[in-house]
Amino acid sequence: MPFLRQKLAILFTGRATKRDQLVLFVVTLAIFLFGVIIAQFFYPGGYSILRNYVSDQGWQATNPETYWVFDTAVIVTGLLLIPLFLWLHKRLVPTTVLLSRIATFFSLVGCLGFSLVGGFRKDFEVPHDTVTVVAFGGLGLAAFFMLFVLLRKMMLREIWPNKVGYVIFFGQLMVVAVLSLVFALAKTTLARAGVDPAWLAWPPWEWLLLISMTIWMGGLLVMAPDLPDA
Repeated sequence: MPFLRQKLAILFTGRATKRDQLVLFVVTLAIFLFGVIIAQFFYPGGYSILRNYVSDQGWQATNPETYWVFDTAVIVTGLLLIPLFLWLHKRLVPTTVLLSRIATFFSLVGCLGFSLVGGFRKDFEVPHDTVTVVAFGGLGLAAFFMLFVLLRKMMLREIWPNKVGYVIFFGQLMVVAVLSLVFALAKTTLARAGVDPAWLAWPPWEWLLLISMTIWMGGLLVMAPDLPDA
C-alpha cells in the first residue's frame, strides 16, 4: 500500500517518467475500450456508430444489462487522464506561462467532465448533456490554447514539439472539428447534394471527435520529452 500511494502521488503531481505515463495511458485506453466492447456486444438490437450516440452505451433505458460497465469505464477513464495533463503541464511551462496554465485548467475541466458523463448517465438528460458539453468543450479549449503554446515553443526552437507531429496531431483534430461543424450547420444543403444521410446525424461525428481527441492526447504524450526531475 505505501508503494501504491507513492506511485499515485507521483502520477497525480505530474512527476512520473515518460515510460510510466505511457503505461498509464495505455491502461486507461484499455479500460475504456473494455467498457465499449462489453456495452456494444450486449447492446439490444445491435449498436451502430452511425445511429447511436457514444452515451447510448451507458443508457440504462436502451442498454439495461451492461450500461453500468460502460459508465464505470468512463468514470475511471476521466480520472486517469488527469495525470497526463498534469505531466504535460510541466513540459508546457515556462513557455507562455499564462496560456499554459489556461490550457491545463481546461484540460482538467474536460477530464472531470468526461468522468461525470459516466456518473450522470443519459437517463439524467439535462445534467448528462451539460457534462458532455463540459467534457468536449474543456478538452477542445485545452487543445486550442496548447496549439499556441507549442507554436511558441517551435518559434523559440525549444526541444519540443516535433514540427511534423505538431501538424499531424493538431491538424487531424482541427479537420474533424471543422467538418463536424460543417455537417451540423449545413445539413439541408449537404442532403440536397446527395451526401449520405447517416453522416448528417451527430453520432458518427461524436465518435470521430472522441477518436481524434484520443489521437491528439496520445500524440502529445509521444512528442513530449522525458523530464525525470520535473
